[in-house]
Amino acid sequence: MADWQFDLQKELQSEFPFVKEVEVMLTQYFKDFYQKNPRLAMMIKTQSLCIYGEDLKEKIPSFLPNKKMIINLTWLKEDVNDFLRKEKITQKDCQVITKKMIRSGFELVIEKEQKFTTDLYLCYQVFSKYFPEKENAMRELLHLYLNPIEEDFYLKKTVKEMGIWILKQ
Repeated sequence: MADWQFDLQKELQSEFPFVKEVEVMLTQYFKDFYQKNPRLAMMIKTQSLCIYGEDLKEKIPSFLPNKKMIINLTWLKEDVNDFLRKEKITQKDCQVITKKMIRSGFELVIEKEQKFTTDLYLCYQVFSKYFPEKENAMRELLHLYLNPIEEDFYLKKTVKEMGIWILKQ
């Protein structure tokens, strides 16, 4: 992360203490960037807030819940493997991987459900509607996100089992 990104994150969190996390990205702008990078356009349209300059959201066409909106599932295999290779797991690591897995589970059914959300509880609910046999496992991921632990063996076992299952779908 560049120094300016870190500084901006800290400044925003200081000004708005109720904000738990701020993600800052820099990308090049093209008039038709939403065609060249539809995933970035989707993130800007659905998950961002303009705090300075021209708000690009208004220029981006609306999205339908479909494969173009799948972000977490795209990199889940790599994310799970990176997590499993960690020597020491922090509570933050626990939250990062469980959030990605819960959202990946939702992305499995985004087209069937014809809805989009980043809310983890809603992701869990919708996933469980389509995969009731995995409801307990997904609820455990949600619990681990809300109550992160550093217990390596349990976390790695849970992430590996559910990660493999999600990736096989």
